[in-house]
Amino acid sequence: MIGIGKDGIAPPLSRAEEESGAVAVLVAISLVVLLGVAAFAIDLGSAWSTKRDLVIDLDSASLAGARTLAEGLNLSPDSCPAGGSPQPLLQSQIQTAAEQMFAANGGDANLLAVEVDCSRQAVTVRGDQEAVTALAPVLGVNEIVPGGYSISRTLVGEGGNVLPITLCLAGDEIQGFLPEQPLGYTVWLQYGNAGFECGDDPANYGWWPANDASSLRGFIDNGLPVTPTLPPSISCDTTGVASPSPGVTQDGYCIGGPGNKSNLLPRINQVYGCGDDDRLLCPQVTFLIHNESYCDSPGGSCGQTAEYRPYAFLDAVVRGQTGNGANSRLRLEFIRIRTGPETQIFKPSSSFMCSADGAPEGDPNCG
Repeated sequence: MIGIGKDGIAPPLSRAEEESGAVAVLVAISLVVLLGVAAFAIDLGSAWSTKRDLVIDLDSASLAGARTLAEGLNLSPDSCPAGGSPQPLLQSQIQTAAEQMFAANGGDANLLAVEVDCSRQAVTVRGDQEAVTALAPVLGVNEIVPGGYSISRTLVGEGGNVLPITLCLAGDEIQGFLPEQPLGYTVWLQYGNAGFECGDDPANYGWWPANDASSLRGFIDNGLPVTPTLPPSISCDTTGVASPSPGVTQDGYCIGGPGNKSNLLPRINQVYGCGDDDRLLCPQVTFLIHNESYCDSPGGSCGQTAEYRPYAFLDAVVRGQTGNGANSRLRLEFIRIRTGPETQIFKPSSSFMCSADGAPEGDPNCG
C-alpha cells in the first residue's frame, strides 16, 4: 500500500516498482505475439497437409489425362499434332478424364485448368484448395490457399503388341472359347502339327511373317511393326518386316516364316509370361487367328512356305509354356476375339508424371 504524505501527494515509485510494471506490459505483449505465432504455425501445418493432399490429387488427374491422350494418339496421331492443338473431342475427353479422377480424390479442392501440349504430348493440371485456418485470423490472415500443378507425359511406341504367331480358327480350343467368350478361359495349346482343320497345311499353328528365327526373336521381344488387314480384302503387307522381304503372297494371305519352337516359345514365356498372377498385372498380347491356310503341296507340310488367311485377333495373357518341337505347348488365358474392319491394334504406350509444383524452371524432364 502506498502511503500519502502530509501534503496529500504520493511519494514517487521506487525503481523496482517501476520495472515490475514494465515487465508486466512486456509479458502481456509477448503472450499475444507468442500465441499468434503458435496459432499461425498450427495453421501453416494445416496448409502443408492440404498442399500435400492437393499434389497427390493433381498428379492422379494429370496421369488420367495423359492416359486419355495416349488413347487418342493411338486411334489417330492427327488428333493432337505436334505444334498444334488437340481436336475438340480429344480435348473434351482429356478434360473429363482429369476432372473425374480429380473429383474422386480431391474433396474440396478446385480444378483450375487442364492444358494439353501436343508438341510435348503432355497434360498439365492446375488447382488449389483452401486450408482450414482456425487461429491465423487473429493475425489478420483470413485464408491460406495452397496451389500447384502437375504435368504428365505420354509416349506412344512405333510397333504393335501383335506376336508372330497364328492360330487356326477351327481348333478345338478356340471354338470352345467362341460361343460365350467367358472371362478367364485358359487353355493349353498343342503348338505342333494341328491337322487340316483350317486348310491344306497340317502345320496350322505357325510363325508369320519372318525369313529367319532371329527376326522372329525380335518380333517376340518388340511386337510386330505391321499388322494384317481385317477383313483380308488386300494382301497382307509384310514389306519391310524382314530383310530380305518374305515376298508377295496371294491376295488376302500372310506368308509364314521359319522358326524353332523349342527356342522361341520359351522366349515368349520369358518376355510375356506371368504365371497365375492377377490378369490386370500381366501384359496382354495379341495373336493372329486364321481361318484358312494355303500350301503349294496339298497333303504335305509346307513348313515355312505356308500362307495364312487372317480372320481375327485374339487378345490373351501368356500363362506358361512347356515342351519342345512338335510337343510344344503354350498356355494362354483368352480375353477376347476381335474381328471386322474397325479392329484396332494399339501401339505400346506409357504415361508418366514428369514434373510437379516446385520443379526447376522450364520443367526439363517434360521436354
